Amino acid sequence: MLKNKFFKKTEIKHMFISTLIIGFIFSYNNFTIVNWLRLTILAALALIIGESIRKIIAKRKGCETEYQLWQIKKYGITKSAKFPIKIFNKRIKSLYIGIVLPLITIFLSIGHIKFMITGTSQAKEIILKRVGKKYAKITEFETAIIALAGPLTYILLALVFKALSLPGFEQFIEMTYLLALYSMIPLSKLDGAKIFFGSLPLYIFSAIFIIVSTVLINSPDITLMSTIFLALLTSITIFIGYIYKTNS
Repeated sequence: MLKNKFFKKTEIKHMFISTLIIGFIFSYNNFTIVNWLRLTILAALALIIGESIRKIIAKRKGCETEYQLWQIKKYGITKSAKFPIKIFNKRIKSLYIGIVLPLITIFLSIGHIKFMITGTSQAKEIILKRVGKKYAKITEFETAIIALAGPLTYILLALVFKALSLPGFEQFIEMTYLLALYSMIPLSKLDGAKIFFGSLPLYIFSAIFIIVSTVLINSPDITLMSTIFLALLTSITIFIGYIYKTNS
């Protein structure tokens, strides 16, 4: 349990590793120690804000969240293809794919593909704080809402900092909208999967909003309000089309 601490020691360690990886990815094409540290600090700013908002939303629902490096317990489709395994007499409990995949991608693409998924946030209910709620256990829809808090915060950060046009924050803007985009991929344990399986309509609406916002962020002549309006309009239009099709 989180008890009275906003972030646990394990969370801080995992977030620190995530920020180092993200900082390295963004400094790859122009690598210096100073640039790496600067971008690591920007990554830390994004993660801290995103996870803090997520924790606040979770708390309102009688839950808590814990940030972890993205890891997998299976490496194949057969029952035996799972961790732990032994390599050179060393027991490997899981694969930290949130470390391996981003680094492999940036090296193989020679700095062109920034794979941003390094960690995930797991939500669980606090039984005493859910007294009076309809369900004692956290529902799939509540999990989806908590999961959406992360990518939605990232895309809003990108929009706000784009509107502010602060010098030196260009890579922070790219960092935050890429975090939002990659988070929506419906892979195991990621925000996208939790939203997708918790509420498909919510996933469609939020994914379209984030995608359209990202496209418009890179259009220099569109204002903040115009970006939000067009993203919402597109999301609502596609959402209505989806509802109409499913009910027809």
